[in-house]
Amino acid sequence: MIKAIEFGTPLCFNPKGKGTKYWANCFNGTFSAGKPISIMINKGEVIRDNSCHYIWQYPESVIWIKKDGSYGMSRVVTYTQIPGYKDIVFALGGLGISNYAPDLEGFCEFERVNIFNKKKEAKDFSDVLDKTNHSVFGFKDGVFFASIMYGTPLEIKAQCEYQGFEHVIMGDGRSWASCNTDDFDLNLEKSQYSLVQMTQLKRVVLREKGDDMIKIVLDAGHGPNTPGKRTPKFDDGTFMHEHEFNNAVIKKLKGKLNKTNKFSVAVVSSDTEDIPLAERVAKEKSIKPQLFLSVHANALNDQWGNGKGIESFYNKGSVKGEEYCNIFQKNLIKDTGLYNRGAKSAPGPYYPNSLYVLKNTYAPAVLVECGFMDNKEEAKLLISDSYRELVAESLFKSICSIFSVEYTEKPVDAIDYKKLYEEAQAKLDAIQAIL
Repeated sequence: MIKAIEFGTPLCFNPKGKGTKYWANCFNGTFSAGKPISIMINKGEVIRDNSCHYIWQYPESVIWIKKDGSYGMSRVVTYTQIPGYKDIVFALGGLGISNYAPDLEGFCEFERVNIFNKKKEAKDFSDVLDKTNHSVFGFKDGVFFASIMYGTPLEIKAQCEYQGFEHVIMGDGRSWASCNTDDFDLNLEKSQYSLVQMTQLKRVVLREKGDDMIKIVLDAGHGPNTPGKRTPKFDDGTFMHEHEFNNAVIKKLKGKLNKTNKFSVAVVSSDTEDIPLAERVAKEKSIKPQLFLSVHANALNDQWGNGKGIESFYNKGSVKGEEYCNIFQKNLIKDTGLYNRGAKSAPGPYYPNSLYVLKNTYAPAVLVECGFMDNKEEAKLLISDSYRELVAESLFKSICSIFSVEYTEKPVDAIDYKKLYEEAQAKLDAIQAIL
């Protein structure tokens, strides 16, 4: 959640270096050295008349309020360039967020002539764009607001657009961002030379961008170092770790989900290490998602055998888990054409034990077994990028179906398993050539 403060009458002043702790309900304006260096007007009195990069003739974005209550934002070098400037009662300058173009305002690396010494000077103010705490000012529905937001300016822009804010500027960042209210307490001892004090306060808590998105947690089963989780050796001596398949599918699926802008996706497994199941579940619980999905490849033993097909599991007694599991299973069979081993409960008649990631998660959970590593033909599918893409697309389709997100069916021809096997064999041959 993001905290913000809306207020009717903002007041700008120069605290002459004293820390924010000396004034209640204050946010700092912009970085200063001895005096305010961005445009500031308070009750019609001009505290600072020029932009922060005035000496290199860069403008800045200025939000303003006039006597008649109208408000807006202008990008200017000096306040007299604002139309109707004589009627301004309040103005504050900074980096424009809603009209974001930092290069136009000198928040970049540049070489320009200083209008005072007439020399070309090299400067770099791009650090203002760092991901850090920033003071943020603007309007929403005609009311002035202030907040402290964490992120890059572009991330803050997206957040402000989500909230419906308009005419937004950003003040200080990093260790210069300062405030002193009941809701915020930051850098109270930091010397400041421009503050915005608030009257008629109304504290609000804003829904952060992503709060209304559908939260999905993905898990690539096992890990790169889990003992025994691999195919038997192929004829050329190579083999595939189960995690290679699981992780590849998860990455493809995450990318598909993110592109919809409907899902907030977290992955609780790792590319490089084995994460304990309890740690995965603890992370899932902290996220409180609407779905937990764990992707696996199956096996009966460590020798080539006849096990075949796809099966999916849910925790016994989970109504939503069973519903979701049936959707995943139905689509996987339809899309891959592999043998249907069914949607099953754990524990149940086909699997006597409970599965940790199904039993202990916050969300309804499904575990899919997408083919047998110890079936030589299915193992060749599992190492094929085409099959991994096919599985990821099927899982994506199921998730869209579960949460009523629009899905455009991709035309799928009958699977050419011979082609997939040849692709897999070529991959094995390439590995063997390296060895």
